[in-house]
Amino acid sequence: DTAFSNERLQFLYMGTVTHDEDFDLVYPALKELAARHPDRFDLTVVGAVRKLPNEPWIHRLSPPAGQGSYPKFVRWLMANNGFDVGIAPLQDTPFNRAKSDIKFLDYSAMGLLSVVSDSPAYRGCIDRKFAIGCRDREEWLENLGAVLATPSSFEPMRKRALEYVWAERNTLGNVNLLSDILGNGEYHNHELSAH
Repeated sequence: DTAFSNERLQFLYMGTVTHDEDFDLVYPALKELAARHPDRFDLTVVGAVRKLPNEPWIHRLSPPAGQGSYPKFVRWLMANNGFDVGIAPLQDTPFNRAKSDIKFLDYSAMGLLSVVSDSPAYRGCIDRKFAIGCRDREEWLENLGAVLATPSSFEPMRKRALEYVWAERNTLGNVNLLSDILGNGEYHNHELSAH
């Protein structure tokens, strides 16, 4: 649970290594931000981009061998969680328009502020003011710059997103229901027989 306590703001970008074009959407804004505010932030990339630009503020963090399963990856990532802001740029493509809001869920569950592309995947969390949406490179620069300038002003949004994810998007909220659904289907059969 971060609270923007790092001396340098710590951005995180993670995903599978299929996001080179998506990274191209946000990289110019990050580069301009680094020129305007040197030594004010770092970007850590986990997966996501095959060939990272050579910048002193970009770092790659690779999971150790054997952390390939999602539960192991999550435990490893949480052990390395010193981040403040998760970014999720998406180019406007048919493939990306069909994506889910999984990165918002991951980032929020980690206690990070999410800055995301204003796209179908993230429209709901943007509309509910759980995340900051960006439509183009200029908005990425403007919004990331605002977070960098006054991170504490985004603390309420970060907290709302964290509470939302654990209260409304958490499958552990009703373990008995989940057990019935995944188990022998008694809950489903009970519901059918009740109608």
